[in-house]
Amino acid sequence: MKIGIVPYINALPLSYFLENNQIIKMYPSELAAALLNGTVDCALLPLYSIIKHKLRMHPDAGIIACDGDVGSVGFYTRSYIENLSQIQSIYMDKESLSSVYLAKIILKKFYGVSLYDLEFFHYDNREMADAQLLIGDKVLFSEINSSLPYKFWDIGSVWKQNTGAGFMFASWASQRALTPAEIAVLKNAKTAGLAHIDHISSTFNKEQRGLVNDYLTNSIIYEPTPAIKDGLRLYKDYLKEYQYSEPRKLKVA
Repeated sequence: MKIGIVPYINALPLSYFLENNQIIKMYPSELAAALLNGTVDCALLPLYSIIKHKLRMHPDAGIIACDGDVGSVGFYTRSYIENLSQIQSIYMDKESLSSVYLAKIILKKFYGVSLYDLEFFHYDNREMADAQLLIGDKVLFSEINSSLPYKFWDIGSVWKQNTGAGFMFASWASQRALTPAEIAVLKNAKTAGLAHIDHISSTFNKEQRGLVNDYLTNSIIYEPTPAIKDGLRLYKDYLKEYQYSEPRKLKVA
């Protein structure tokens, strides 16, 4: 079984104990194509891609989610932005479509931002935008390449404040049905990973270990909870409401 994973720290408890010859690392935005063309048999896929392509979810084998602050996805706004409703221009990191569409829903649904009037900036001139949506380890380690003062709005916290729900960013998913043995591979890796977060954290440099351990232990959730299931339902409803996806029932294995 070939397994597609993301090169992010939050995936390590799910992937660290998988066999290396099983793994292919790709950015979230690339994983759906790899799954659809048969390059991989299953993948830790962004939720939006699972919904869009009618793929099978395997949440009991492992998810990447939060219920409040996530720490690695959020809006960086210029100093003059006091409320997200004031955003008139934005750069959106395209590494994860789940987060991009979540950001669009948040801005439109909860802060009244007109996406029709919103100016979208490219990577090269992103620092001129009112806000940047950034994703991944660069956010966790606050690696924003600018001398300008920014305020950080954690997207998990913003979602929680407005909905009371958690949010699932990604789940194990497949195009075909996985065998019980294949599901067991994923579940066993998750069990081992969650039991060895201290060890996983110890592989980082001394300055990063504490932050990584706290992030994996207290920010990221790997099992579906009622709050995260509520968030999944809301996300699907809002995608449908704003015509970001066709209405369909998720296939949960």
